[in-house]
Formats: sequence, C-alpha cells, structure tokens
Amino acid sequence: MTEPDVRPVAAATGLFRDDLRPALALALGCLATWLPTLPGRDLWAPNEPGFAEIAREMVERGDYLVPHLNGVVYPDKPPLYFWLEVASAKALGGFSEFSVRLPSALAGTALVLLTYRIGLLLFGRRAAFFAGAFLATASLLPMQATRAVMDPLLSLCVAGGMLAYLRARGRWGPLARAHFGLWWGLAILSKGYGLLLPAVPAALEAIFRRRRSGGTRGSPWPPILGITFSVVVAALVAGAWFLPAVLREKDPLTFSESVGKHVVGRVVEPWNHEQPLWYFLTTFPIDFLPWTPFLLLALPSLRRAETDRDGVRFASAWFLATFVLFSLIPSKRGIYLLPAFPAAALLLGRTIGRLCEGREPAHLWAGAAEFFGKVLLVLGGVLLLLVPLALRRLPAMGAPDIGAGYLALPGVCLLGLGALCLHAFRSGGFPRTFLLLPAGFAVATSLILAALFPRFDSMKSTAPLARDLLRIHRGEAVYSLRIPPEGLRFYSGLAVLEVEGEEEFLRHLTGSSPVLGITTDGSYRKLKPKLPEGIEALLTDTIGRREAVVLGRARP
Repeated sequence: MTEPDVRPVAAATGLFRDDLRPALALALGCLATWLPTLPGRDLWAPNEPGFAEIAREMVERGDYLVPHLNGVVYPDKPPLYFWLEVASAKALGGFSEFSVRLPSALAGTALVLLTYRIGLLLFGRRAAFFAGAFLATASLLPMQATRAVMDPLLSLCVAGGMLAYLRARGRWGPLARAHFGLWWGLAILSKGYGLLLPAVPAALEAIFRRRRSGGTRGSPWPPILGITFSVVVAALVAGAWFLPAVLREKDPLTFSESVGKHVVGRVVEPWNHEQPLWYFLTTFPIDFLPWTPFLLLALPSLRRAETDRDGVRFASAWFLATFVLFSLIPSKRGIYLLPAFPAAALLLGRTIGRLCEGREPAHLWAGAAEFFGKVLLVLGGVLLLLVPLALRRLPAMGAPDIGAGYLALPGVCLLGLGALCLHAFRSGGFPRTFLLLPAGFAVATSLILAALFPRFDSMKSTAPLARDLLRIHRGEAVYSLRIPPEGLRFYSGLAVLEVEGEEEFLRHLTGSSPVLGITTDGSYRKLKPKLPEGIEALLTDTIGRREAVVLGRARP
C-alpha cells in the first residue's frame, strides 16, 4: 500500500490563500453541476407539479396571500417557496421546469455557502471548504436542490439561524436576537417544521454550554428577555403573512384551523408517512453517501477533540437535536432530516481538514481511502453486470425502454470514481484525494440527473397526457377522477377539476354540457356499462404502471 502524504499543508497556498476563493469554488461548483439539470426532465409527481401549479395560480388569480391548488385554498404549506417560484417565473419570462426549480437550486447553493461560513468560524478555512464540498455532494442535497421542493429552503433558514446564534454567543444583544428571530420566522414561512427549527438545536447547544460553565454568570445562554425578543421577531415575520391571510378569508377561523392543523398538527399527529422511532438510522447512512464511511471513521477523532472542542460540540448539538427531534415526530421521510446535514458535513470537514494538514493519525485513513476506491470499482462492475437484468425487469415495472447505454451510466461513473480515488491517493495523498473526490461525485451526479433521470418521465410525469388533452380539447369542462389534476393544469393551462367519487364523475359526463373526463383504466372499465351513449374513450396514456383514459363525446 502506498504511504500517504501526511506532511502539514500550508493554509495560505492555492485554493486556500484567502476566504473568498473556497467560497467561489463551492458556489461555482454547485451552480455548474445543478443548473444544467433543472430543465431536462418534467415535473415529477407527487410534489413538484402541485407546488408549481400553486405558484401559477397565484399569478393567475392575482392572490399572493392565500395559496390555492386546483382552485381550492391550500393550507398545507406556508407560502415562501411559492413566492420564490413566482419571482423566478416573472424574472425568466414564465413558468417552466427551470424556473420553478431554480429557487431550490439557489437555496441549496446558499446552504453550502452558509455551511462554509460556519466552518470558517469553528474550524478554519480548509475544514470549512471540505464541509461545504461534502454537503454539496452527499446524495440527498443534489437530489433535492434540483427539484421543486421546500426542504433546501428550510435547511437554509435553519443554517442561517445557527450562524446567527454562533456569531452572537456571549454577546446576545438586540441585533443578534433580531437576526436569529428573522431566520426563525423565515423557517416558519418555509415549512411547518420551521416552528421548531432552528430554535431546538440552538437551545440544546446553549444548554450544553451552560452546563459546562456550571450555570455561572457569563453563561452564553440568553436570558428570558432575550429569548422572548427572538420569539417576537419570528412571530412578526411569520405573522406578516398569516394575519393578513386570515383576515382576508371569508371564514378566517376555518382557515386558521387548517393552517394550524398542517403546520402544528403534523408534528404530533401523523396522517401520512408514519415511521418507527429508529427510521432515520436506516435512511441517514444512505442519504449521506458517499461520505458515510468517512463520517464513521471520524468519530474517534471527534471524541478526542481538544483545541476545537467547542466547535465539535456546537456541530454535534446541531446534528443530535435535529436528529432526535425528527425521530420523535411520528411522520417521517428521509428528506426531513436535511437540516441536520450541514452539521454532519462540518464534523467530517473538520476531521478531513486536520488530516490533510497532518494533524490526525494517518494509518487508519490510508487503508480506508484505498479500500473506498476499490469498493467503488467493485460496485461499478456489479452495476454494469446487472444492466442486462435491468433491461428485462424494468418494462414489467412500468418503466420505458431506457436503453443499455443510459442504464450503464451509474456503473461507468462508479468505475471512474474508483479509479480517480486510487490515483489521487497514490499520487497526492489525502489533500488531492479529498479535493478531487467531491468534484468527481459532483460531475457524476450531474451526468446521471441530466442523462438518466429524464428517461423515467413517463413513470413520474403527467405532461404527455396534458399535451394530448390539450390537442383534443374543444372548450369542454374537464374533470378528473383518481388522476391528480395539478400536473394536467400546469402543463395544459386547462381548468381541470378534481371530483370526489364515481357518482359525481358520472353526473358530469351525463350532463347536457359537453365535458371531458379523465380517470384510470380500472375505473373506466368499472364505469363503462353506466356511460351514456356517445361517451367513449378518446385517448389513453401510460403513467408508470397506470393507464389514464380520457372520456368524451366522439370526435367526427
């Protein structure tokens, strides 16, 4: 095994000459690998079409206070992401896959930069850069930063709050309290869980610091007045939307109860995505790949921390508080844990930064780097061997004819990354390895998102059905049964209305006014004997494993 280069590396050379260069490298890396992937595929169900349609209806109705979906008040989510979608669409000349995903990509990039900034304060320039690079290439963030979802925006607000708290520790003046409260209020406007974040991680870290100081005078935890001031600022920021929206509604009590149910109620009462307490123990190791093995390997070093112990405890409190909080909430999805990822990246970046500077024992890491490269080579070879099997099995799962070349892309990428890892380690030691590996993973992820993912549009998108619907539409009202209408509305611009059950669907089809009805093939076969004369299937489209049928009067 080749001995790694563990000599101390001067901090003031090359990329690490000043604070600006690493930040620019991280920002340009994120934008260069994420932005080209945004327009390449349709909006995928279930969330992307709905969020895009909400923003489109805001513009169409001229109502930016109360979100609507399919013409009905939508109290499930706060409006901040929808506002950003509207701003993006207006700046770019209209709604498109690129414009509705752009806020998420920009939020993800800003999250990486805030992580870098926090790392500068805690561990220094090199560790901060590695933390940002690991966060940007952990598998969960690129997947979410290239979709129209709210979690990168929420994570950005949490990181902003943690940065405000970090900078203000020990000097918790009015401006610092207002800064923290501002980020907290924006987190509330981003997603319902923002009600608890970033307050819970900051509170846990403050409690740890108070215990270490013995609760003596000069403790970093702000007094009750300071906490109250932050709460007031957060309430003012969130209330600037909530109160006008409530007062504007004809039934303000019902609207406020609905918002409360979706923002507060989902924290204590799951109505979907219910998972066991240990759920995130199974998802986090996968979502943090490829860096999970290195994070586990860093744990002994983190326990031995001396000179930067305060920074390690800060990031650990952030991660643990978020992890435990979401574990205790009954409703769970892997994406919910994204606000904890900057903390994990900071802990790993700290250790890798010290390793590259020769301040960590290198013998264990040397074997791990070699082993990691060889594992990538093996996994890449296995994936290539599985391509023929995938070509046979995917059509039975409702997937289109993707093509062997596209299916081979992940395996080829892993082979290339394995070779890159081994070459970088043997030629330049740890510094070169951990500079090139994140860059390699960023490029590989971008290639997969841009080339392979669009091949699955027919499984996840209603855009083809919407285009066919627009082609045969002749001014009729359009009703949908068991086919989500938001994607149809977004891509066709037609007012597709969702009906509750088969009786209502039949009533519209049998009425005197001409209509088009959209339903699943199973529902169509069940309803076919009851259809009035002259109503027939005008077209069918495949959405994943389901067949969608458009019903209407026969065309001449």
